[in-house]
Amino acid sequence: MLNQQDFDFENAAREEQIEHLAAIGFSWREIAIYLREDLRQYHAAHQNQNSPERLAYERGQLKTAFSINQALRDQAADGNTNAMQILDNKTRDRAWSEAFKNLAHEGARQ
Repeated sequence: MLNQQDFDFENAAREEQIEHLAAIGFSWREIAIYLREDLRQYHAAHQNQNSPERLAYERGQLKTAFSINQALRDQAADGNTNAMQILDNKTRDRAWSEAFKNLAHEGARQ
C-alpha cells in the first residue's frame, strides 16, 4: 500500500499536501478546510481540469487506486476468487464509464 508514514506534511509543497489528503480520502471541501483556504477560491481551482489543485487531487486518488488494484491483482494471482471477481467488475465498470464519457464527448461536439 501507500507508504505515508515518512511523509513530512508540514514541510511538503501545497500540491503534495493536496495529493496526500486526496490519497487518504479527503474531499475537495475537506482539503480546503484542512488547509485553511477560502472554499470558493479552492473550489474554483478544483473545478478547472488542468489546475495544479485538480491534478494533485486526481494524482492522490490514483495512487490509492493503484495500491488497491495492485493488492487485488496479487491476491487474484494467488488464486483468491473474490479478488478475481472484484478485479473483473472494476475492469468492466471502468470500460463502461469510459464508453459513456466518449459518447458524451462526441455528443458535445455536435
